[in-house]
Amino acid sequence: MFHVKHQHSIHDINTDTAPAPRSRATRMRLVAAVAGAALFLGGCAGVAKPLGWAAPVIANEAVLVQVAPGQIALLDPTTGNAAWRFPQEKDAANPFYATPLIEGSTVYLAGYGGLVRRLDISGGAPVQVWQVQLEHRVVATPVVDGDTLLVPTEHGGIERLNLDSGNRGEPILTDESRVWGAPAFSNGILYLGDLDRGVTLAIDPSTGQELWSQSFVGASAADLVVANGLLYVPSFDRSLHALDIGNGGAERWTFQGDGWFMGAPVVQGDTLYVATMRGTVYALDAVTGTQRWAQTVEGAEYRTTPVVANASLVAIDRKGLITALDLSTGAPIWTTTIENVEFNAHATVRGTDIFLVTSQHDVLRVDAANTGAVQRLTVSD
Repeated sequence: MFHVKHQHSIHDINTDTAPAPRSRATRMRLVAAVAGAALFLGGCAGVAKPLGWAAPVIANEAVLVQVAPGQIALLDPTTGNAAWRFPQEKDAANPFYATPLIEGSTVYLAGYGGLVRRLDISGGAPVQVWQVQLEHRVVATPVVDGDTLLVPTEHGGIERLNLDSGNRGEPILTDESRVWGAPAFSNGILYLGDLDRGVTLAIDPSTGQELWSQSFVGASAADLVVANGLLYVPSFDRSLHALDIGNGGAERWTFQGDGWFMGAPVVQGDTLYVATMRGTVYALDAVTGTQRWAQTVEGAEYRTTPVVANASLVAIDRKGLITALDLSTGAPIWTTTIENVEFNAHATVRGTDIFLVTSQHDVLRVDAANTGAVQRLTVSD
């Protein structure tokens, strides 16, 4: 049973109170604390049973979502009726942390246990075209590059799989650092960060050549974003870093927040929106990093990427506090609390509807045009 409340406490913050920058050694100790304490990544750290946090994906008029560990379903977005499930039973060894990739009538799946599959959904029910078992675990979402699927692994390498056959090419070897955040891919260049060394890399995947690397950014488990000629890297050093991709990854600017950045930034025109694990949402100039506004939502902990829906910015707290903010001012528009849930998966948007999946694989629809009215989709065949 999900109970919805409409109570909130939101206030502006002054950036003059932001914490002082930390040393690199301190940053790395913080990362070690994250991994050691197994925050929401406990399954990856071997502390708890992995469940998967893959984001829902819009597929034409339907929603593709993980409804059980290692099992996806194509759902009607209003009723929850499932057109199909794959596989027929859950696969506890291969829950999906990586978001499914949809390319036309093809779906690519990368399971935590290293099982990568291509599905053909052109005929309605999914047909498996190929599967490849990798030697290492997969958390980060793969990238399609021409005729190749690039799959980062927890071992630090990037596997190259042929899209048509699944045949493995020569892997790109970085080191044994874990990659949890989805790489960014732009103009044929792959950008990725790692959790252990705190190094950000630019790689030409066609040759495997490292084009540049930067170690001042710090450890990151967030998805990376490229826009405005910049690579945006949210980090555990409480900073969002903007690297100049055309200038060897030189740092264009750094913005210091009030907590760790786990979710990716959202870029809308010349404005960038990003949230911290201490419950603060920031709007920045995407080119200069200058703060435009900030709002702290009391008690919130943002581990996922905010979304834009119904001309507002919607931030989803880990424990179910959902807040819509005015894009221009940060003023609160509405707040909804869903009790007895945990959100680690990023949300996805279709029209004014926001689709969420909990850590227990319950699927929810939030109507951003109706003050956050919540519907639980009962998944049925």
